[in-house]
Amino acid sequence: MIGAPESIYPLPPRCFGRDAHLEMIAAFQTNIVCGGNEIMDRLIDGDRAAVMRKATFIHIGSGRSAVIHCAEWLRFRKGRIVEVAYLNDTGAMRKLLDGE
Repeated sequence: MIGAPESIYPLPPRCFGRDAHLEMIAAFQTNIVCGGNEIMDRLIDGDRAAVMRKATFIHIGSGRSAVIHCAEWLRFRKGRIVEVAYLNDTGAMRKLLDGE
């Protein structure tokens, strides 16, 4: 991770439960609009999946945009997502949010 987590990605580093996850997404959407996603690769193994994607993010305040590469790991139970972990390109996020 490049820089202070609170300045790169002004969201809680971990959240537990559906409501906390929805709150995190809402907080993200107050700063960033997603202009599109492209799945680059995916792997599904039983009740787990991994996805590599790139997304075009647009900063609401400045209008700056950046392509951010993201990895996501998901775990399912009875057809529902029960766990998700994200890893984003924090250097690109910092440039998007800070304008550097």
